[in-house]
Amino acid sequence: MAGIKDVAAASGVSISTVSHVLRGTKKVSPAVQERVMAAVRSMGYAPNPIASGLKGKQSRTVGVVFSTLDRALSTLVLEGVMNAAEAQGYRVLPHWTGGDLAKESGYVRQLTASWADGILLDSCAGTDDTDYLSTLSSLKAKDNPIPVIGMGRTFGGGGVVVAGNERAAAELTEYFIWNGHARIAHIAGPPGLPMYGERLRGWRSALEAAGLAVNPAWTLTGDLSPSSGYACAKKLLEETDVTAIFCANDHMAIGALKAAKDLGRGVPNDVAVAGFDGHFAGTLVSPSLTTVRFPFLDMGTRAMELLLGRIADPTSEAETVWLDAAFIARRSSDPNAKDDWDLTGW
Repeated sequence: MAGIKDVAAASGVSISTVSHVLRGTKKVSPAVQERVMAAVRSMGYAPNPIASGLKGKQSRTVGVVFSTLDRALSTLVLEGVMNAAEAQGYRVLPHWTGGDLAKESGYVRQLTASWADGILLDSCAGTDDTDYLSTLSSLKAKDNPIPVIGMGRTFGGGGVVVAGNERAAAELTEYFIWNGHARIAHIAGPPGLPMYGERLRGWRSALEAAGLAVNPAWTLTGDLSPSSGYACAKKLLEETDVTAIFCANDHMAIGALKAAKDLGRGVPNDVAVAGFDGHFAGTLVSPSLTTVRFPFLDMGTRAMELLLGRIADPTSEAETVWLDAAFIARRSSDPNAKDDWDLTGW
């Protein structure tokens, strides 16, 4: 059976670095974390709680599993998580899956084997992944239940922090409608990630509520990268007569701005563009990007507070915490909007 020395050798780091990654006792770069965890997965290594000095009923360790592909935004969530956890003497083990359910379930199993006291989960599981989802309500370590708090959706009644994707997407689409747009396209995110399905539904529901057409040709799916936003927007602008494009994230919207420019379309006079998430990069492009900003730092803090409450009292009533998004109009949709840099997001 592989040991910590084997993991260290395979990942090219010291034993102490492997220990810090697994125990969350020291900040380690995301690249090193991924290298260590890849070695852990491939070698089937599971830390020995007794050898790690874990005694009593709690390990004082919690796991966080992100499905998002945007490290910049998940890092904001993680900052909130770690601030709340460290204030109560807990260590945090973060993991990123990139939307891969096999990785996600593997991390959950690993955290359970490591005797984590609880898990914060940003899941990529679909509604048809019932076998996996059902296991999340019955995780145990040392015969103690391991609560799972959802970020965006609930799992087994464990509590959830909800960021209102569908509502915010509808409000963004309504903004376009109020400004005279009737042909509004949507560049959606990967269908396997629930938040992007919610944003798609918000766009559609706003159009339907206003009695406007929902043309299938106006909906394309990207992979969240600027290049996919560019390709989708180019296709929309060359093959349809849409006057506004709502992208499921800011990265794709930045690609859409580039496509409009390359095709000689003025933004916002010929086509308006908006993104989602409130990434600071949207303030640095020209024209600056209209978006919806979520309180990612608060999401991490509130999710960790819910988890600590469930760890302290597993029988406590599950809570749902709603966080409000902030709509920000910039020059990609309004030529008279304020055009300022956000230097706080670096």
